[in-house]
Amino acid sequence: MSFARLMKNNPTLLAGLSGLIWGLMGASFSQKVVGAHVWFAVPLGIPIGIAVLRGSRWTYEKPRWVLFSTAIVSTIVAVALFGLCVGLVDAMRDIPNRNGFAVVIQSMLAYVFGLLTMPPFWAFFVLSFANHALLRFLINQTSKVSEKSNHAPAVDH
Repeated sequence: MSFARLMKNNPTLLAGLSGLIWGLMGASFSQKVVGAHVWFAVPLGIPIGIAVLRGSRWTYEKPRWVLFSTAIVSTIVAVALFGLCVGLVDAMRDIPNRNGFAVVIQSMLAYVFGLLTMPPFWAFFVLSFANHALLRFLINQTSKVSEKSNHAPAVDH
C-alpha cells in the first residue's frame, strides 16, 4: 500500500502527521524565545493533531462555511495544547524555586497571546482552514466510496 493511499484511507495518520508538522513550525518559531527545550514538545504535536481531528470531525459533515469557525477554534485549542506541552517540558527542567503550575500556565497563555496578537501568526488560521478542508475532503470522499456496495464490476474467468 502506497503512502498516499494509506493517508487517504486513514485520516488519523494524516492528522498525526499534520500535528507533527504543526509542532515543528511552533518549535521553530518559538525556539529563540522559549529555548532549545521546546523541541522536546514537538512529538506531542502528533496526539494534538489527532485530538483536533477527533474534536472537529463532526463539522466535516456540515456545510463548508462551518470550516471557518472550525479552523479558528481548533487553531486556538491546538496552540494552547502545544503551549501546555512546552510548559510541561519546561517545568521538568531542574531550576530551583519555580512554581511548576505557573510555568505551565504562563507558557499556554504566551502561545495563545502570540497567536492572537501578532499578525504574521494569523496565517496559521489560513493553514488550519486548508488542513481541515483537506481532511474534510478525504473523509467525505472515503465515506462516499465505502457507501457504494460494489466498487468494480465482477470479472468472470
